[in-house]
Amino acid sequence: LQPRGWCSGAQRGVRGWQAVPRSRRRGEGSASTRLRQRIWAMAKKREIYTYQAPWNVYGMGWSNRKDDAFSFRFAAGSFRQEYNNKVDIIQYSEEKDEFVRRGGFDHPYPTTKISWIPDPASSSPDLLATSGDYLRIWRVEDGAGPDDCNVRKVCLLNNSKSSDYCAPLTSLDWNQVDTN
Repeated sequence: LQPRGWCSGAQRGVRGWQAVPRSRRRGEGSASTRLRQRIWAMAKKREIYTYQAPWNVYGMGWSNRKDDAFSFRFAAGSFRQEYNNKVDIIQYSEEKDEFVRRGGFDHPYPTTKISWIPDPASSSPDLLATSGDYLRIWRVEDGAGPDDCNVRKVCLLNNSKSSDYCAPLTSLDWNQVDTN
């Protein structure tokens, strides 16, 4: 690969770089070869990624963590007009170059909002909050394999003390200064 300016205008380029026949390449050393391979790999990457959920998505929230193990991760909740719904943890996979499902859990009723703990420094446990009929806090932990995670419910917060029925919670927010 060489910058576009080194080739004739009749050749087609990809993001400012073009393939040049081996006989016309300069600098065939190992460092230049690795640089060309890296630039070519970057040129092949897509800019827009999609994920097709197996159900209609109602609630969604992106993770705020900055470390590479949790980059480009989000949770998506299903919308089914029944009691049994799902929340999936989705993360970008470098090896597959797409979003993949890493784990999930059952959730009663659709989630009206999903929010990850605001912890860019990754100093707290990885927590996820969902609202629906109640406010639920979930802990997300790495699983046995590289592409799976375990999710367990930490607590259920109920606003109603006197009735057997509850009103739906439509939203939630984390306190970014004090996450406790």
